[in-house]
Amino acid sequence: MGNRAVGTIGMVPSMKAYLKKYKFIRTISSIRWRVTGFIALEFSYWKTYILMQLPGYTGSFIRKKLLGFKKCGKNVLIHHHAWFKMTGSITIGDDVRIHPMTYIDGSGGLEIGSHIGITAGCQIYTQNHGIRKDELYYYQPYRLGKVVIEDDCWIGAGSIITAGVTIRKGTIVAAGAVITKDTEPYSIVGGVPAKKIGERV
Repeated sequence: MGNRAVGTIGMVPSMKAYLKKYKFIRTISSIRWRVTGFIALEFSYWKTYILMQLPGYTGSFIRKKLLGFKKCGKNVLIHHHAWFKMTGSITIGDDVRIHPMTYIDGSGGLEIGSHIGITAGCQIYTQNHGIRKDELYYYQPYRLGKVVIEDDCWIGAGSIITAGVTIRKGTIVAAGAVITKDTEPYSIVGGVPAKKIGERV
């Protein structure tokens, strides 16, 4: 019993040294991943900024090839000064026009169907801040919510689509509307927050 106790005590310094070394390795690894992530994020921002400046159909072609969409269909026109975030989570169907000065966030996942017009100044968000009152909103984690825009929709100028919303097939969103809930198929919605104001006939 005595020898076993002495042996255990003798191992303590070496164990402490091992744990200290392991903690140092973990710290270095954590720093490396943070730096790598920062560089990757910076590269993504710079790449997007440069690509969004390119004008015309040539610029659109280059954006479709280099922005890294999960999927991008045929006959898609992405105008200059359209800003994208997290393009790896964005799918785009066929016959889609995305006009200048749009902000399109794919953080929580975004599906854009076919035969879609997203006009100038539109903003599409797939994440939002937490809003619990027991903690400053700034430090709360983001809440992700996938946005789906079904086929044959027209998203009017300056409108905002919030996280977790589905724009049903055939919907027309009036200029300046703020969409906070799902729409009905072939409806016309407008206002802040948006409400049904008509139907397509």
